[in-house]
Formats: sequence, C-alpha cells, structure tokens
Amino acid sequence: MKQLFLALTLSLSTVVAHAQAGALVVAADGSGQFRTVQAAIDAAPSQSAKPIIIRLKRGIYHEKVVIPATKSHLVLRGDDAAGTVITYADHVGANGISTPTSYSVLVQANDFTAENVTFENTAGYTA
Repeated sequence: MKQLFLALTLSLSTVVAHAQAGALVVAADGSGQFRTVQAAIDAAPSQSAKPIIIRLKRGIYHEKVVIPATKSHLVLRGDDAAGTVITYADHVGANGISTPTSYSVLVQANDFTAENVTFENTAGYTA
C-alpha cells in the first residue's frame, strides 16, 4: 500500500512539474526568464489554441500592462495574490490621460485568466 501511495504521489508531482515546465517565468529580481510582465506577454505566442501560462514570481511589478487581442488563452498565474502585484499610478488629467487610458492592466484578448495576482491602480482618489 505504501508503495502504491508513493508511486501515485511521484506521478502527480511529475504531472504538476511538467505542466509548469513550459511556463514563461517573470521575476522582478531577475531570477526568471523576464523581469517585466509585458516582456513575457510580448514573447508569448500569438493566436494560441491552448493556454499559455505566464508564472509571476512573488513581487511588485510597477508597469502598465497590455494584453493584445492576438494573445488569446493567456494565463497570468501569480505565486500568491497578496505578494504578487501589478501596479501603476495613472489618473485622469495626468499628461493628457483619460479614463479609458488610466488602466494598470488592459485586457483585449479572449479567454484570459488571472490567478493569484492583484491588479491595482495606486493613483488614489485625489489624483
């Protein structure tokens, strides 16, 4: 029985590792393939019929992110929602910015998924 449990555990671990192995990895500290979320999105294949996973290591990503319509089936998967944050501080009136252009993350693609990541705009109410 213990051998069966061990074999099953090892098999499941291999499946999970294999599923994550093809992911593009972003790390603000430079330990991933990319330092920015946008660079990983830009490198992801376009018009994919299957999910493209972009793993975001724990960190604060200060950037404006656009997921274009050509990047369908994209998955942004953070390490944890509290510690994986995409943030930007645009607000209406700053440098000609309007409400539609004051986003932190703009999703134009179909079949987009975000898991364990926080999107925030830190401009505040008085901006």
